[in-house]
Amino acid sequence: MTYCPKRRTLSTPFQIHRDHIRTEEAVDFIRQLRNQLRGPLIICWDRWAVHRSATKKIAASKLKRIHFEWLPAYCPELNPVESRWSHAKYGELANWEAKDEKQLKLRVQHTLDQQKDRISLAESFFESAKLQI
Repeated sequence: MTYCPKRRTLSTPFQIHRDHIRTEEAVDFIRQLRNQLRGPLIICWDRWAVHRSATKKIAASKLKRIHFEWLPAYCPELNPVESRWSHAKYGELANWEAKDEKQLKLRVQHTLDQQKDRISLAESFFESAKLQI
């Protein structure tokens, strides 16, 4: 989730991957954010091994104006992304069965796209994590 304090706007960029996310995919995602967003980035990550490894690669790269903050270990309730996924899984996607992988990906993409248009919903994810924006 991204927040621009100047414009007071929230955004929820995401990518869907077929397999487990590896370090390079996390680094590529941050590179794409860096290219899209002009200001400095503060990345708040949990302590997943992929995030720790990606942080080292990003720090060693030419990407500038990126700062990392770490969520406490084993505290998903402090991560607004967890609330976002819960809302998708237990709301729009609950009791829905995909016919195949492609249909699942399209439905998840659609559900997350709908979320990004609802600013009050994105704000609620921050509120549930007890984060002020």
